[in-house]
Amino acid sequence: MAWHVAVAVDAQANGALAEWARTAGGDAVAEVVAFDAADAVPPWLTQTAGAVAILASSRLPGLGTWAAIWEAVGRQRREPTRCVLLAEGTDDGAPGALGSLAGSPLAAWADVVEGVPDPADPLTVTYDYDDLGRRLWGGEAAEPPAPGGGEAAPAAGGAVPAGPEARPRWRMPWPRKAEGASRPAKPPPAERIVLPPSRLIVVCGGKGGVGKTLIAASLIQAAADLYGGAVGVDCDYPKPNLALHFWPADADLPDLGRVFDQIEIARNQPGGLPPEAEARLLGEWLRALPVPRRGILVVPGPRRDRLQTVLPPEGVPERLLEWALGRPEPVVVVDTDPALDEAAQRALERVAFDGMALLVTTPERDAILEADRVRRQVVEVLGVPPERLGVVVNHRGAPRSAIPAEEIARIHLGGLPLLGEVPWVPRQVAAALAQAAPVAWGRRSPWPAILAACTGREPVRRGRWRWRRGA
Repeated sequence: MAWHVAVAVDAQANGALAEWARTAGGDAVAEVVAFDAADAVPPWLTQTAGAVAILASSRLPGLGTWAAIWEAVGRQRREPTRCVLLAEGTDDGAPGALGSLAGSPLAAWADVVEGVPDPADPLTVTYDYDDLGRRLWGGEAAEPPAPGGGEAAPAAGGAVPAGPEARPRWRMPWPRKAEGASRPAKPPPAERIVLPPSRLIVVCGGKGGVGKTLIAASLIQAAADLYGGAVGVDCDYPKPNLALHFWPADADLPDLGRVFDQIEIARNQPGGLPPEAEARLLGEWLRALPVPRRGILVVPGPRRDRLQTVLPPEGVPERLLEWALGRPEPVVVVDTDPALDEAAQRALERVAFDGMALLVTTPERDAILEADRVRRQVVEVLGVPPERLGVVVNHRGAPRSAIPAEEIARIHLGGLPLLGEVPWVPRQVAAALAQAAPVAWGRRSPWPAILAACTGREPVRRGRWRWRRGA
């Protein structure tokens, strides 16, 4: 019997542990997959046929929320299913090796393993990898390879540090080999695996006019065509232009700015505004929105005929995003303000666990510098992992002598992956905006490749009607 092994520890250690499982498991392991968020594991469990073994850390993002679902899905499987849970505390600061997971259904069902802390370095914990191999697939486990040619690797475990300091850089403490022993070969670099549960795409950029809204609208239309449905959310409240791609400029749409005013006034009244009343106001406005095209729902910003910018009350953009993510449509695309205001930050914080952020730039120097500023802000301030970011270069009016797209991503934007290049088709874009219709990209359409890279989803195969004689 061959086991399907899932490694769900953290994004930095997954690559090294997955390589160890492939090497140590031998013929006993059929495949190894890696997850860096807890919500991706239950769909994989339901879709995988055969024996399954999960190696997980109690520090895995989102595990506290998904622990009961893990246990329920694991128990109902008919095939052999194992879960080895490394007791390394939880990020919420709860005491104990299992932290807030102690007493949870997952802790009762899983095989809980505690490592041995290093007296000289409390952040380093050593595990018996022979024992882990026996628990996972029932066989002896070879020593895991040392990432980076034997250097300490970021990673899987350790005790929770005291105090409110920033999260340390975890190191995977591989057991030391005897002197004179040969060093194992360097494993291949870890790869980020984006699975179907990734639904959220946040489009951002540091400079106005780089084409963020055009790209967001095109992704919404392409997702509806390829996957059967999409939801768009306009969070660029100073310049809410997303609606112009789906409705005529003079369309009489329900005004979100009016809802903002009502909520703000009610909050300032004695007693404030109860949350259920606020939810009712937003719900009524959302139900009044017309459907622009089949399979597409769009949450527009405030109407453009207002003379002053209308900013949202605190927490309201997050409620609208929650509503969009609760819809059954497979993809949610968010257009953001270049200033990365509160609404953009809340959307990007979700990307850190599930989704992808698209950093849009044109090939000009000033746009690239602004895009790099946004990249550093998203990674260093908001804590979004770099593997959750991708670059889209829009050749909007750019001369042929502009900086090449590959060079922009590799050198100027910190080595982020280049997910696509948008061709310059001014006539098609102008005609589409005049008619509030999709842009006719033709064969140069980059959207299927960008959507596949962001979501990990294959396009929905639709059958074609065929005329037959006598039918």
